[in-house]
Amino acid sequence: MSRVRDELARIHARDGRLVPSVVVHEAAPDDAPLHASFEWDDARAATAHRLMQARQLIKDVVVLGADGRPQAAYVHVASAVGGEGHYLAVEVIVAPERADDLAVALGEVRARFAQARDALLALERAASAAGREVPLLREAVVAADRAREAVAALG
Repeated sequence: MSRVRDELARIHARDGRLVPSVVVHEAAPDDAPLHASFEWDDARAATAHRLMQARQLIKDVVVLGADGRPQAAYVHVASAVGGEGHYLAVEVIVAPERADDLAVALGEVRARFAQARDALLALERAASAAGREVPLLREAVVAADRAREAVAALG
């Protein structure tokens, strides 16, 4: 992974930012450090892209909740044995006979809160190292911790 990190750092230092299309362009030559990180078979890449589009399409569907506010219509449930997992309608996943699926979905939510907390903490540390205090970052880190703990308490 250090090879990937080093190459991304090189591109970032050169351009002052990382743009995905530039990273793909830099990775195109067979001997490029990032070449193996990409799928270069166009048919396989197209299928993978369509799967990503399908996931986004499913995530984008919202319904109005009992309070009149929009909410996700489907919830992702990771596969227990690997693979792509599946989505269940919100009203289905909360049914008693779906307790195992709900537990898996809640685990995914906990993981997302942990990722959000880690990202916020990294920003807070970077700001502090730069001599810049951003109090709202600390509040956001604490809020992400509380949210993760609340989800963990659900089961």
